[in-house]
Amino acid sequence: MKNERIVVIKIGSKVLVSRVGKIRLAVLESLARQISQIHERGYHPLVITSGAIACGNGVAPAQTITDQQVAAMVGQPELMAHWRD
Repeated sequence: MKNERIVVIKIGSKVLVSRVGKIRLAVLESLARQISQIHERGYHPLVITSGAIACGNGVAPAQTITDQQVAAMVGQPELMAHWRD
């Protein structure tokens, strides 16, 4: 792996998710295009994304740790579906 050209990209929840828990699709699409361009240049992008709790907060606002876990459980599939699309 020492010859691999790995780029680590950390994307925080405030970048991807609005205050009301909605995915910022235009931002996500722009990031996906940029990550694709990095890959096309011969790099291996490793994306670390936050946002599961923030996505879930739109459905179940998190007040406690248990609430945060529920929000993450609800938000994670939505977030991953948007990345997949």
